[in-house]
Amino acid sequence: MTYAFPREPSIEAGETLELCVSNERPCTVQFVRCGAIDETMREHAGSVIPAQSAPAGSAAHPWAWPIHRFEVPSNWRSGVYAALLGAVPGDPLDARTARALFIVKARPPRAPIAYNVPLFTFHAYNVAIDQTGERTCLYNHAPAVTLARPGGGIGGHTWDEGIVDVYDAATPRQTYAHWDQPAIRWLERHVGAVDYLCDLDLHRDPCALQGSELLIAFGHHEYWSDAMRNALTAHLQRGANAAFFTGNTAYFRIRYDEATRAISRIGKWEEWPEDRTFGVSYRFGGGKWRGARPPSGLSVGRPRHWAFEGCGFEAGDGFGRQQRLIGYEFDGTPSQPHANFETLAEARVTWDVGDGSGELAPGAHASLGIMHQRGLCFVAGTVDWPRLLRDRDDTVARITANIIRRLAPSAGLKGAG
Repeated sequence: MTYAFPREPSIEAGETLELCVSNERPCTVQFVRCGAIDETMREHAGSVIPAQSAPAGSAAHPWAWPIHRFEVPSNWRSGVYAALLGAVPGDPLDARTARALFIVKARPPRAPIAYNVPLFTFHAYNVAIDQTGERTCLYNHAPAVTLARPGGGIGGHTWDEGIVDVYDAATPRQTYAHWDQPAIRWLERHVGAVDYLCDLDLHRDPCALQGSELLIAFGHHEYWSDAMRNALTAHLQRGANAAFFTGNTAYFRIRYDEATRAISRIGKWEEWPEDRTFGVSYRFGGGKWRGARPPSGLSVGRPRHWAFEGCGFEAGDGFGRQQRLIGYEFDGTPSQPHANFETLAEARVTWDVGDGSGELAPGAHASLGIMHQRGLCFVAGTVDWPRLLRDRDDTVARITANIIRRLAPSAGLKGAG
């Protein structure tokens, strides 16, 4: 078997990618930029990595695998990239082996939109067979997991990969291919330029968003550090904006240790609840992880709001019901919503999850709206938003476009309603 991981998950164009590889036989390597289409990069195509089978490490410490260095040309665009090692059948971005995900960050001047890849969430769910033979992640009681091991969005296995998403069975949850790939394909078809970074960049660099009009995220962003929250807060206080087409957002607080490059779960945000930043929380929502869900969408409360321009909504209209937009995990407002949170649409959820297929808070509901600070923070309140973009749902696409046009006016969004 062949496994790999980047020593650093994000680099700038012109720097050196250090790729850690364990392979039983020689393999070729090629690099793909994952955008509107998957673009194979000419550089390094056909390079051969010799056979160097390496032992597994522990869950919480970097795996000391052989390092292979590749110079990243200075003209590579910011983006999500995959290193493909050898020939693996199927979707190259869904392979559970022989793949590694990394980010090429932008240099100033920056594009109006910065896309955040949820690296910490990927790794929280990522399992790798460690030196004891155990499959370890934060969900089977590992106290910490290092980012320097196989997996982390691609090229590894997830803790819940056996729980099939009946609405998107092609790829496992907690991976790039499941939520981020359809979002990025949609975004890059309609926006001229997007810069990319990951959770670790937000954590390490308080100025990571300097110059960006809009921080945007899709899918599942469950694990946040204090430094990430601080970076987002500073971004909003500068008058810049954010859009989270996500659910279960920032539910868990984590610690990152530079020495081991590992994350550990601290717990919930007791003194600084996540709804103070986003206006919503999973604590007031819930989810259904197993099996089919009853039809569930959002009911529009402000049909004339600019976020719904062109949707043709009237009072009492809704959207996303038959497509199960409210689903895997979703967030709602407190019983007394924050004074600066503007609720635009909601869904009351009364599913039966007594069989253990999910969990619901008392009075569970999903909320779509905007948290008003100096900048605006839009929240969709559901993990499943990218799936409807992939399926070309006109309403979801139009709302997404409306949000981007208003919150990143310099992005030059085209089409999409």
